[in-house]
Amino acid sequence: MSAPEDLLESLAAIGGLLARLEDHADPNARAHAQGVVRGVLDFHRAAIARFLEIVRDGGPGTDALVDALACDDLVGSMLALHGLHPVSLESRARAALQDSCPNGWRVERVEVRGAVVRVTLARTGEPRRAADPERVRAWAEDRLARAVPDAESVDLTGDFSGDDPAGFVPVERLRGRPTFAGKGP
Repeated sequence: MSAPEDLLESLAAIGGLLARLEDHADPNARAHAQGVVRGVLDFHRAAIARFLEIVRDGGPGTDALVDALACDDLVGSMLALHGLHPVSLESRARAALQDSCPNGWRVERVEVRGAVVRVTLARTGEPRRAADPERVRAWAEDRLARAVPDAESVDLTGDFSGDDPAGFVPVERLRGRPTFAGKGP
């Protein structure tokens, strides 16, 4: 289930207000407002942590409920925001990338150090049939943005140069006569 549109608009508005707060001229007013936001978030974190504790103490079958909560886009994002997500960054990143990798690519490595997720993507098979490198990058960034919003950063590595695959002859070269070493046109 995804977040309703009005909730996304509210989150965008909060982001805008926080950005304006950073630009506020009065440092005391800015510090007080930031303290209020921090206090509200601490309150929510404590309440959500207690909620999860109560659910987990509920007996058999409660692990499935916690898993369902963590898999929900909205609730999972809230758990991640507060550092309470029950699934590790690495596991969530791996799960997000495990299937439907664009044609001609594979996920070679996923590693997490601290809160930094590093993913290496590699070309496979026939290079001419591989998906465009920018499409692959966008695919990975989109999936990881949803799966690990609590990551400090996500580093993607791989052959994203977009160089022509070996053996590819550009159309422009087909129109003229080739020149050979040591011979003129």
